Parts: sequence; structure tokens; C-alpha cells
Amino acid sequence: MRKRLIALRGKSNVGKTTALHNLNRLLLSEPTAKTVKFQKYGHKLDFSTIIDFKGNRVGIVSRGDVAEDLDDFMSELESNSCRIIVCAARTKGEIEGVLALYARRYEVIEVKKFECMEGYYDASNLEAAHQLAAYVYGSMVP
Repeated sequence: MRKRLIALRGKSNVGKTTALHNLNRLLLSEPTAKTVKFQKYGHKLDFSTIIDFKGNRVGIVSRGDVAEDLDDFMSELESNSCRIIVCAARTKGEIEGVLALYARRYEVIEVKKFECMEGYYDASNLEAAHQLAAYVYGSMVP
């Protein structure tokens, strides 16, 4: 299995965290998937989790607004043997430097999360979650 970092990129408040919650639910719907660790952060929806999926560890972290925080979370996921990491990553700030650091050890794939029209948030977030899931599943192919 390839080591892969999948970054969900977008501006603030476009639904990156919600899309990652949807991804978490999608992955856990597989009968062989189980949560190894789940942690919620702050008063918002931010979280990190590790899912064991047929012996493969997938880490997800939604806190991608502050470069130092993102680096700490991804480092923890890497030290817990996550060969696939999915993260939210804001499009501005110092996040680029964090992604560049991990690009030395992981294949980096960027998925764009765009703003959507009012009333279509759920569909937009589910679409992003399914796209991320396809990359996760594709990463498990030898």
C-alpha cells in the first residue's frame, strides 16, 4: 500500500470539517472497519481519528487552519502507523509548508472544496466525502 496524504483544500467555512465527518461515517460503514482512536477538539466540530481498515490504518484530522496544529496532528497520526492521512487544509496561511514537509514521505493529493449555493451544503459535503473515500480505497490497492 502506498503512503498517501490526501488534503481537502478550501477557504474557511466551506464545509471541509463536515465533509471529513461524512468520510469518517463512510469508512466506518465497512464491516471490517473499526475506530482505534477518536478525539474531539474545542467547541466546534474539529476532530482526529484513526480507523483500522483491514489491517491498514487511516488517520483523519479536520483541524487544518493553523499550520503548527496541523503538523502536530499529522505527526501523531504518522507515529500511530497511519499510512493514509486525510486532512483539512486551508488555502491560505502557512499550511503549504506543512504539506511540503509531508510530501517527502507521502504522496500528496489535493482535493478542492468549493463554496456552494445555499441549500446545497449537504450534497456538496457528501460529494467531497465520496471523492476522498475513492482516494482512500485506491490507496489500499497494492
